[in-house]
This record gives sequence, C-alpha cells and structure tokens, in this order.
Amino acid sequence: MMELAKHSPSTPHLVHGDFHLGNMLSNEKEVTGIVDWELAMYGDFMFDLAGLHFWALT
Repeated sequence: MMELAKHSPSTPHLVHGDFHLGNMLSNEKEVTGIVDWELAMYGDFMFDLAGLHFWALT
C-alpha cells in the first residue's frame, strides 16, 4: 500500500463513502441521482471506485 500511495491525488475530492448500486437512482437509461451522503468526506476518489467494485462482485 505504501508503494501505491505515491500515486494518490494531491488534491482531495468529495467522496461518497458508501458508493454502491443501491445508492444510485436512475431512469433505466442513466444515473439521475446519488443518495445517502451520511458518510461523505474529502479524500481520494478511488475509495468510492474500490467500494463500487467490491459491492459489484458480491
């Protein structure tokens, strides 16, 4: 992990914190909203992508 840390962005981004398909709203064609922002924070946006990937595989 320490080896990969050097690739993280230097500017923090808004991170959802609980990003998965259950927190996405759609009109059957496109995402129209994201709900449940209680775990939101500033940090590395890869945190949300890793969470989405995790929940998509389970």
